[in-house]
Amino acid sequence: MYLVAFIDVHSHYIVSWALSNEEWVLLLHELVIKISMTGKVRCLDNVYIERFWRSFKQEKFYLHEYNPVKALRLAIAEYVELYNQRRWHQSLVYKTPADVYFE
Repeated sequence: MYLVAFIDVHSHYIVSWALSNEEWVLLLHELVIKISMTGKVRCLDNVYIERFWRSFKQEKFYLHEYNPVKALRLAIAEYVELYNQRRWHQSLVYKTPADVYFE
């Protein structure tokens, strides 16, 4: 499975996300889009989304097993809602991403 998310850098708001199987890679190849999957020591390529991935993995993903895929989709949706709507960020002067995004 491939998880992609789009983040607003100013507010850290997760604007959209999608979970897909191998079809995602095929579409990218057809559109001649370079696939960039960050490896170790590459976290500065996009520090904002990498920070989100780290939080998601440590606070949600690694704590449970998700079977079927429907359970994984639900877990991702729950975490994105928490992250956007209820999680304060020190870098946002203790506002939520949604507070800043919709200002």
